[in-house]
Amino acid sequence: DVFISHAVAGVTGCPAGSVTPPEGGNAEFNLTKDVTPTSANPGETVTYTARFQNNGAESCDVLEAIDHLNPVFEFVSTSGDFGTDAELTQREGDGGTDVTLEPTNVEIAPGQTATQTFTVRVRENTGPGTYFNVTEIRCSQQGNFVSPPTAGVTVPAAATTAPTPPPTAGPAPAVQGDQADRGGQADRGAGRQLPETGLETTVPLLGVAVLLLTMALRRRRGDLIG
Repeated sequence: DVFISHAVAGVTGCPAGSVTPPEGGNAEFNLTKDVTPTSANPGETVTYTARFQNNGAESCDVLEAIDHLNPVFEFVSTSGDFGTDAELTQREGDGGTDVTLEPTNVEIAPGQTATQTFTVRVRENTGPGTYFNVTEIRCSQQGNFVSPPTAGVTVPAAATTAPTPPPTAGPAPAVQGDQADRGGQADRGAGRQLPETGLETTVPLLGVAVLLLTMALRRRRGDLIG
């Protein structure tokens, strides 16, 4: 989304975005502005650098220099050719802030440029979007000149983080003493053998003896019959 401050209600002279002098004036101004950084999260600060270039034929005796802040910005400080003493006025309607400087004995000669910085903070409840504001200068003879909305500041959407799954419970650790007992039992079991009984050889021999006895009895029975 793009948001522009309602900056110049009631201002006489050039409409917003115009560099044409008001009726009866004989000077033209080029008002430009840039911002660093161009992206900021709520609670962070950005600094505008506004330049007021006199392209006319006579000097501008500066009565006021005004930065019309978007309502999402909170004024922090200003410095430059117009000084540091700013008057803050809350606008009716959109609730934005007008930062007004009234320098004493400051003139911008033909072909010269005055520079002023404005540091502002993004308010905590600001939603995502790109926000612009407007700069204005008022000369004693030439009238008012207003910049177009410029130097947009982008407030990104808040980052979303995937929920972290709860940790999986692992098996309960064995007590060191139990492990020692189990290890000893396993060792004793591995070394244990059944006693030797001789069954491996006794069973086959017994079978042979039974067979021989059976044959002998049959032979004897045959002798008796004969």
